[in-house]
Formats: sequence, C-alpha cells, structure tokens
Amino acid sequence: MNQTLEIKEAAKQRHNGLRPFVVLHLVMLRFDALRPCLQVSIMALNNEL
Repeated sequence: MNQTLEIKEAAKQRHNGLRPFVVLHLVMLRFDALRPCLQVSIMALNNEL
C-alpha cells in the first residue's frame, strides 16, 4: 500500500517537472499560429516607415 503511494508521488513530481515544457510547447504552437499575423503587422509597419 505504501509503495503505490510513493509511486504516485514520484509520478506527480515528474509531471510537475514537465509542466514548464508543456506550457512552453503550447506557447510555441500559439506563436506559430500567430506568426502570419505578426508578419503582416511588421510589413504594414515597414510600409508606414
């Protein structure tokens, strides 16, 4: 019984350790989705200048 508790705790710690990478991955995916919009904005800004 105690061993399964330790395994769950270890799994939870591992999950917490991976969370920043998961968040970063999601942010990168969102950035990829927004990149065309950013490029259009940059081109518009360059035309203004």
